[in-house]
Amino acid sequence: MIPSWNISFQIVRALTIVGLSQAQPDEMRPDAYRSRRPLLSHADRPAYGWDSMTDTERHIAGLVAQGLSNRQVASRIFLSTHTVAFHLRHVFWKLGVSSRVQLARMAAERAAQSNDDRALSLR
Repeated sequence: MIPSWNISFQIVRALTIVGLSQAQPDEMRPDAYRSRRPLLSHADRPAYGWDSMTDTERHIAGLVAQGLSNRQVASRIFLSTHTVAFHLRHVFWKLGVSSRVQLARMAAERAAQSNDDRALSLR
């Protein structure tokens, strides 16, 4: 009887010789990343403020500002509560706040300001 590791080794070797030698790395395929949204590097993004946050951080900040708990946010956007807490710590740091109440207040001020800006642009 041939050991299973030997069969696995032979299969991998055959695939490497025959099939995988023709595969191209993603960088060589011109359309490989066209469907992805371009990511901002840390250098392109400010260090503090609303513009410094990622889409996920902004989404979590909005849900927390509405009064949802970490567990409710996690279940709504299909993340673990630990991941939500991780993003929320980044939000607090980037906005310079230390509580959910401060975050809610800043979000309300930002929403009011954007509504005022829209009203002025319609005149």
